[in-house]
Amino acid sequence: MLGTVTEVFDGAVDVLSMALGLGCVWLGWRAVLRPRRPPEPIRGPVWVVRAWGLGYVLLGISSPSSP
Repeated sequence: MLGTVTEVFDGAVDVLSMALGLGCVWLGWRAVLRPRRPPEPIRGPVWVVRAWGLGYVLLGISSPSSP
């Protein structure tokens, strides 16, 4: 019984981390493709917006890693 509950929670955490990773990639990719109209959280020169976007893409790609 305890193993089953743990497996359910592990699966839920995996799905949540995958969704958050994809959200980070989506948000960063929007900033990279449209640096003059970035998403709301970032404002500044074009090179800052693109660097932020690339950082978010890398964060999203690396976050849903599973053991």
